[in-house]
Amino acid sequence: MYRFLVASLCFFIYSSSSLKAQSADAIVQHLIDALGGKDKLQSINSLYQEGTCVLDNGAAVKIRTWRVFDRLYRQEIDFGVGRVVVIVTPRQGWISSPRTGGVFKALQAEQVKALQTEIDPAGVFIDYRQKGNKIEKIGTDTLDGHPCFKLQVWFPNNESIIYSVDQQSFYLRKETRHGGGIMGGGGSNGGWSANADGMVDIGLDDWRAIPGGYVLPYAITIGGLGKVAIDKVRVNGDVDVEALSKPR
Repeated sequence: MYRFLVASLCFFIYSSSSLKAQSADAIVQHLIDALGGKDKLQSINSLYQEGTCVLDNGAAVKIRTWRVFDRLYRQEIDFGVGRVVVIVTPRQGWISSPRTGGVFKALQAEQVKALQTEIDPAGVFIDYRQKGNKIEKIGTDTLDGHPCFKLQVWFPNNESIIYSVDQQSFYLRKETRHGGGIMGGGGSNGGWSANADGMVDIGLDDWRAIPGGYVLPYAITIGGLGKVAIDKVRVNGDVDVEALSKPR
């Protein structure tokens, strides 16, 4: 019995040490496998997500997001009494909101750079070298009791995002990125009420496998807004990119 306990303890210590010693490439490979594998991720050309966020005052906010590979990122946030629309293409970006009187205005350069990373619906990790991305393992942290690896991804436009990857499931649990100020608040508390070059935390949870073998988060918590419960997802559906890309 004693020998069994010692052997079990040694195995646990070895496993923990081995896990922590994994390289950035090994972590990325585990992550890709957890999300359905390389072929499955590469097959995603477009992704549509729709969900609801309930604010502290009880108001329900509807959020719709489109991503089309190498062409478009669009997000619509409907507060019922007003709407925010963000459009980003590989070259430009615009925003329309109650603060702009519903008129589309050009996004600031910092926001365009930050949000252009959202155009790829397959995510930043698949074929990251071919895309010109660089990945570095920068440490570990713990989120809601879940030990995580921290990876920093650098993009060709010099933008970067820090990701927290669950050490057991290898699902993403959080990303920290530039791109605050979407709501135009200019506040100092971060998130969507931050300045245009401010940071925003995005929590990712409730990962589910859907028909077709795609694995996606159904709970997305956006700093400065709240938790979005996803209730509709469409992969590789028909998207009128030309219409959705125009600020009108």
